[in-house]
Amino acid sequence: MYFKTKELVTIALFGALVFVLTFVLGSAMLAVTGIPMSAGITNVLIVVATITIGAKTINKFGVATIRLAITGALSIPTMTFGTPGVYKIVTLALMGLLIDISISLLKRSNKGYVLGGALASFFTPVITLGTMMLLGLPGVDKLKPLVLIFGLVYAVLGLIGGSIGVWLFEKKLKNKAFIKNLQG
Repeated sequence: MYFKTKELVTIALFGALVFVLTFVLGSAMLAVTGIPMSAGITNVLIVVATITIGAKTINKFGVATIRLAITGALSIPTMTFGTPGVYKIVTLALMGLLIDISISLLKRSNKGYVLGGALASFFTPVITLGTMMLLGLPGVDKLKPLVLIFGLVYAVLGLIGGSIGVWLFEKKLKNKAFIKNLQG
């Protein structure tokens, strides 16, 4: 896996964009509900659509993994993607890896992007709960009875978000000069 400097900058910019979007929307939702992972209800569509657009822009294996690891690093001191901590880098990188594997297994077809978004979204609450339990973080008792519900809701939202991302890229963005410039 080799990335040019321009590609790495593009990956980082999309990672930062995902963080900003999730921080703003997620902080508001968490403040209202007080339930870990509830912020994802507002964020999954936007995150998966943005990740999909970014992965289609730099169409190489590892893009989603690196991008989400960057997002995880930016979110360490915040409540975005869970209780503050370094563990977010690994958790989000695993989500990105699920997306990258799905895209590769389905030969970079649009179905791979959509399925990858749905799978990563489904496993996000599961992996987050496991990480919270392993590290003894607060909020486990609130999240535990809701993890399957969140997983299913997130999967549907991830499916929709992936579909939106594919549609936006294919119909509105792929021939735009700024996207072509980001691609090299």
